[in-house]
Amino acid sequence: MDMVLDDIFNTTLEIHRSIRHRFIRSGDHQCEVNPLQLFALFAIHDQEGISMRELASALQITPPSATSFANRLIKYGWIKRMQDEKNRKIVRLYTTKKGRKTLSDHLRKKSSMMKEILSAIPDSDQKELQRILKTLYQHLSLKA
Repeated sequence: MDMVLDDIFNTTLEIHRSIRHRFIRSGDHQCEVNPLQLFALFAIHDQEGISMRELASALQITPPSATSFANRLIKYGWIKRMQDEKNRKIVRLYTTKKGRKTLSDHLRKKSSMMKEILSAIPDSDQKELQRILKTLYQHLSLKA
């Protein structure tokens, strides 16, 4: 059984690496943005007006690290910061038009790439894979 577990683990890593390399080769690495920075952009877009502390919590990082990520996204023109109207100590983050376009382009490329990758297996297997992955994710979420 250990060989099966090792094979699942190794295959999962190889799939992740292959997908990541395809994404990089496709040119979807504008400004050298890493996955955590992209995740931060998604978090800000999903919660327009998110505070720096809320962003840190969403990313499970410290507030100074969240500030660093936000600064990089501001530098790229993808988000803007504004002071809270009621409490000027709080900084709120918002996506810009350029940031929303970046997300839209990313999602379109990701969807196209995943369709191509998954075309290698029948629809019924894709649905089974989806079910298995969701089950694993739920199990991992309960353990967190």
